[in-house]
Amino acid sequence: MTDQNENEEGLTSTLSERNLSKADPLIEVIGSIDEACAILGVIISDYTEFQFKDILTDCLKHLSQIMSEISGYSDPSRKIFGNDQLKWLEAEIKELRLNVSIPKKFILSFKEPISARLNLARAVVRRAERRVVAVFRTDRLKNSAIPRYLNKLSTLLYLLRLKVEFA
Repeated sequence: MTDQNENEEGLTSTLSERNLSKADPLIEVIGSIDEACAILGVIISDYTEFQFKDILTDCLKHLSQIMSEISGYSDPSRKIFGNDQLKWLEAEIKELRLNVSIPKKFILSFKEPISARLNLARAVVRRAERRVVAVFRTDRLKNSAIPRYLNKLSTLLYLLRLKVEFA
């Protein structure tokens, strides 16, 4: 009945089996990234013919690696997530930028439902990024690739939205 006691006391366990308050900023980070995973999963499952499904699937895997690392699944001195994933994401962004023109104003239209979902995913990732940065500044999160990846991921989602919206 440990789970019930944890819930009643407002605690939750991480993968490393540490009990933390559900209000702990680290739990907020994990929850925010989990929300980003959920919306990416919706996009992937709802739009099976989406030409960028493989890219989003890789991003989803990377977010899972980030959550594992933050949850303490591995030795804290060993990074699960790192520069390889960040370089991959930067290459995908560079490729997309070649085929997308960036408007000089806010975009309010949504010609396709997937465009709205990509925008929602971008906003959720930006919130996760803000929470990660807050925890990173307290030195409870050491891997600088994580906030950088989330920042780049929101850019990727924005570019995908533009690609869908104005293709």
